Amino acid sequence: MTATIDTKPARQRFDQHPRHRRVARKKPAPAALDDDPLLYRDEKAFRSALWGGLARLARECNAWIVTPPGQGRVQIQMAAGSDLLTRLAAFPRYPILKLGKTNRLVHGKFVDVDTVQVELWRGS
Repeated sequence: MTATIDTKPARQRFDQHPRHRRVARKKPAPAALDDDPLLYRDEKAFRSALWGGLARLARECNAWIVTPPGQGRVQIQMAAGSDLLTRLAAFPRYPILKLGKTNRLVHGKFVDVDTVQVELWRGS
């Protein structure tokens, strides 16, 4: 005797398997310069968030970061009239060292800029 194969697929029974509720996930808040390192899982995540926060702050204040990402000592070039120093003074945890003046080529013109160094973390 041969077995017959049912060609129609079995219908899904929604009464036996109720639909799961979707969980609304919150977007992670952007890291600020005053975030506590203990709130992050590891030091690498904290350092990358801290560096990204400083880059965002420098961009808002008409300044340029000339150090590659991930470095603890960050050199920043600021145009005249930039309020970056006053905004960084609100964070006494990160020491600021004024390095002097230099020139930067912006849109085909040389602009005098002030150079400062901010130490985000010690070490490398």
